[in-house]
Amino acid sequence: MATVMALAMGFVFFGNQVDLLTSFPWLSVGVVFFMILYYGETYMAFFGGLVLAVYVASLWPLLLRRIVTFPPHRIFAVVVSTYFFYMVLSVWVVAYNFVPGGVYTRERTDAMVFSLILCCGLGTCSFSSERVESRVSEKLQEKRKRELTVNFFGRVFRRLSTIVEDSENEALEEIAMVQQV
Repeated sequence: MATVMALAMGFVFFGNQVDLLTSFPWLSVGVVFFMILYYGETYMAFFGGLVLAVYVASLWPLLLRRIVTFPPHRIFAVVVSTYFFYMVLSVWVVAYNFVPGGVYTRERTDAMVFSLILCCGLGTCSFSSERVESRVSEKLQEKRKRELTVNFFGRVFRRLSTIVEDSENEALEEIAMVQQV
């Protein structure tokens, strides 16, 4: 229950505070409490995990907003390549002596998970709130321009159809007058 509450607290209370989430102290909170989770014992490790859950849950709204503003093919390529890198790394940390570099990476899951936390932090610290808001406003402006263009051409088409109808009516009236004479 405490874990779910920690996740909800991170998502609800910290999710919209972009300045806090993109700051170095917030990244430091994530790193420190990861260390407490990984190296602590019993309740201290549980407390570290709860705060780490708040940290990770608070990053979701920010990262989702960022994902929406970038091209899907670039996001997919980065996510898949990062996933494959960590899958290979997760096998490498349990490697035996026959794997190149296995002697140095064996039983180093702490380094792998620490690099994951740093990647989360770098993903949030690499942009500011102004850039996120400007990307979102650019998308909205592009959408508005498209709407204005569609509306403009719709109005032009309606005006042209009105002109054509008026000219047809005038032509029919002239034909009727010629027939009467």
